[in-house]
Amino acid sequence: MKLKDILAFCVINLMCYRADPKGNVGIVHYIEDERSPREYPLCAVQLKSRMDGAKDAETCIRRTRHQMNLQPDRYCDPLGDKNEAFDYIGSGRMVYDMQTKNFPESRNKKINLNTISHFVEVNQLAYRDNGKLWIHTDPVTRPQSDVNNETTRLVSLLKDLDSSLIDEADQSIPLPPASVQSFLKPLKDNSSFPSLVLTDHNASFTNKLAMNDSDDSTNLTANVTTEDANKLPDYKLFPFYVSVDTTDNHVTTLHYSYQWIRFEKICMRGTVGKSKAVSIAFDKDDYTSGNYSTWTESSWAGDAILARVFLVPSKQLEVSTLVTGVIILIISLFGGYIIHKRAAAIFDSSSPTATPEPVSL
Repeated sequence: MKLKDILAFCVINLMCYRADPKGNVGIVHYIEDERSPREYPLCAVQLKSRMDGAKDAETCIRRTRHQMNLQPDRYCDPLGDKNEAFDYIGSGRMVYDMQTKNFPESRNKKINLNTISHFVEVNQLAYRDNGKLWIHTDPVTRPQSDVNNETTRLVSLLKDLDSSLIDEADQSIPLPPASVQSFLKPLKDNSSFPSLVLTDHNASFTNKLAMNDSDDSTNLTANVTTEDANKLPDYKLFPFYVSVDTTDNHVTTLHYSYQWIRFEKICMRGTVGKSKAVSIAFDKDDYTSGNYSTWTESSWAGDAILARVFLVPSKQLEVSTLVTGVIILIISLFGGYIIHKRAAAIFDSSSPTATPEPVSL
């Protein structure tokens, strides 16, 4: 902080904060005679928070990419990050990369949909209903005999871990919104695989704040008792809110090839990785087919955020300034009227002017 900023802060602090006769401190000035607060604040704040946008995703992306000025403005940015789940952005991108033989990008040996034999997705796992978890299966592909047999076996294996906490949801209930749906969608008949979704709800969501900016530990643990919370040492939940592609989420940056299993006291090597999660629509300029999500977020302008603190004059000064301005306006109007009426006398144009003599060529 520069010296002038420190001095400005000190001046504003002295002018805005006055102690009242009772010893209280606040933005209130007490008149010595009346011992009553003023009807107006001593300070005011001007806040500016402006974002740019343009009609829809297709329009704002086009205007952002095609600009001729030297200081181009950004109107919006695509939503995206790594591994996220907003409107199937991450799973849709992964399936597309598998179909185009571009997954994973960091390895020479690629993975496609035909190499997937089983799919177990760990979905929302907030600590609710005493930690009860539910296994959801796909009622569309399960009628296939081979898929049904493997699905039943996987469900049995999971329930054997703790039958009091893990149970199977009604098989007739469709799969909840989950990434596995993006993998099942492009598969043809009789070419599916067993798929399970493990989550904390049965027929309806228990987390009403899923995938928005309020999806954090403060709100999700509101219904957890103190006794239950004490059972969760070092419990902290990171928000899963999806931002723009240029900003990393805290969750997606917590990635290690080797992971320390705290309760087991072992270090485990896993194949956990990160994949790009940006909709294909912005690469293919496909905004109308409905095959890909086209979510964008308005961009902040270069001077979008501004905060200014300034002093507010008294009512007497405001009224006197207004009255003085009105008087000056009336005098100006009256003076202009008089000058206009007597313009001929004031600006005498009767003096003779020299006539130019003709020039012979």
